[in-house]
Amino acid sequence: MTALTFVATVPRGFADLLAAEITALGGGSVREAAGGVSFEGPLATGYRVLLESRLASRVLLQLARARVHDAQQLYDFVRSIDWREHLDARGTLACGFSGRHPAIANTHFGALKVKDAIVDQLREFTRQRPSIDTRRPDLTVQAHAARGEVALCIDLAGESLSRRGYRLQGGEAPLRENLAAGILVRAGWPAIAAAGGGFLDPMCGSGTFVIEAAWMAAGIAPGLLRQWWGFTGWRGHDAKLWDEVVEAARARARKLEVSVRGADRNRAAIATAQANARRAGIADAVTFERCDIAALAPPAAEAPPGLLCVNPPYGERIGGGEEAAAAHRAIGEALRGPFAAWHAVVLTGEPALGQLIGVEASRVHTVFNGPIQCRLLRFAPGQRRARREARPGIVIDDASIAQSPGARMFANRLKKNLVRLGRRARREGVTCWRMYDADMPEYALAVDLYTGAGPDEGRRWLYVQEYAPPASIDPAAARPARGGALWGVPGATAWPFGDIPL
Repeated sequence: MTALTFVATVPRGFADLLAAEITALGGGSVREAAGGVSFEGPLATGYRVLLESRLASRVLLQLARARVHDAQQLYDFVRSIDWREHLDARGTLACGFSGRHPAIANTHFGALKVKDAIVDQLREFTRQRPSIDTRRPDLTVQAHAARGEVALCIDLAGESLSRRGYRLQGGEAPLRENLAAGILVRAGWPAIAAAGGGFLDPMCGSGTFVIEAAWMAAGIAPGLLRQWWGFTGWRGHDAKLWDEVVEAARARARKLEVSVRGADRNRAAIATAQANARRAGIADAVTFERCDIAALAPPAAEAPPGLLCVNPPYGERIGGGEEAAAAHRAIGEALRGPFAAWHAVVLTGEPALGQLIGVEASRVHTVFNGPIQCRLLRFAPGQRRARREARPGIVIDDASIAQSPGARMFANRLKKNLVRLGRRARREGVTCWRMYDADMPEYALAVDLYTGAGPDEGRRWLYVQEYAPPASIDPAAARPARGGALWGVPGATAWPFGDIPL
């Protein structure tokens, strides 16, 4: 069998999990790359990753890679491929260009050069040319530039693999299906389900977490409902081989043996989740109920600890305010109360709101829900430690402070300093440096970064100190500013609050 080279893209923060998944699906020479994972194998392996990967966004077949210096060399490189092997000249075509190239600053221009090269070659040999179709073309060609090289690929997925086919509409802020699956894998759900543990999403919205958890536990391939693929018009497509891969995936599906539940206070959200579950073919295997998180408890007969997984409302997603703060506090009460023995994972778009959970996370990951940078908080089962509180007199439990314009300005300044000064520190080999030094008079703080050595190598801390406010600042005004700064430090830097001595 001919070994082909593939590239699978994935949401930021999950490349390591995708690499492990592709290895399990039979991929060889698996390597994490920028924005995804590259792997090798026969066409059957590429098909299997397309159909069964829960984490990948797209799967691309790499045709060639070359160093190009300008737009003309890009055109010549693309035209050197025999496109008659891949596309009927009477078919439809879409082209894209991504990445960075010093001579091709505009990605639309890069895509145009790729398209021109393909069309010109086919017209020369066949006296016909393909039409352009950006919605569902017979062939999608993607060029990606990095470090002066361009990789030329065919998009076998056609559209994002997150589009499973069961969700016609989402809730107020639906989570992409492959991002939800990545969170479940990061939280250890496959092992929890294998041990007999249950699953609960107490704020389930359109039911994405619930459906992905059920499919994962039942071994149902996430691509089985899709009606269209990007390879259907590709001349290299092997229909018989694809049918064999699909039938093998269907044969691996099994009955769901664990409890998988979703709940939400919103009646419309529950109706949407139930409709999505019906389309996913698991309506009789999962349970949805309309209730508040405070009314929920683990099944009485269940001995193994389960997983509580929740994507609560937060500012950029729903509108924030007191509703979002109350939701995070309620999660904390559940984690300290009836679900103390369960594993838990919480996705929050505002780290300041995550502090309101009031429980110290065992692990914190940075992930992206679309353009929104989020924190994934993981909580180990058992006796949970309360989140470390600030010294007396510092208010950090007031969501309105975090939303103030001044607090946001402080957080933005901290982010910029972290990037700008951090670049210089890495260049000069400095491991301990001052990130912020009363840059804004209203926020008279010093923020220092320390990098561990010896047994603490790889660990970092922030140390926050407060200056006496300058004479131009009213001391009464400094107190809420201090609270806003303490809200902003974890959010701007992605440091867990427990690693920020005050």
